[in-house]
Amino acid sequence: MRVTFWSAYGSTALIVEHAGRKLCHVTHHPHDSAEADAALAAVAAAADLLIFPGSWQHGLALKQQAGATLLALAVAEGANGQAPEAAAEAAARKSPNVFFVRKKMSLDL
Repeated sequence: MRVTFWSAYGSTALIVEHAGRKLCHVTHHPHDSAEADAALAAVAAAADLLIFPGSWQHGLALKQQAGATLLALAVAEGANGQAPEAAAEAAARKSPNVFFVRKKMSLDL
């Protein structure tokens, strides 16, 4: 198992790689920074799971840019003035394999 603590352009992430699988947990990412987006997409390339703390729109864009399989959105409930259920439905209409993280949720990959 390889664990990488990554940081560039104001973005930070924890990347876990094991048996050909990759998890990228983004802990901080600036808004409106093409450099940060490109750097994160490169390090998260082909991730099986990308966990992102920003808006679902930004998370979807990064999922597509990185070619990640699954996107977990770690957004506070009611963030961006949108009810969690409405945000989840909007995200699901835009892209498959996207979900919002819930308390005490576990996932087998």
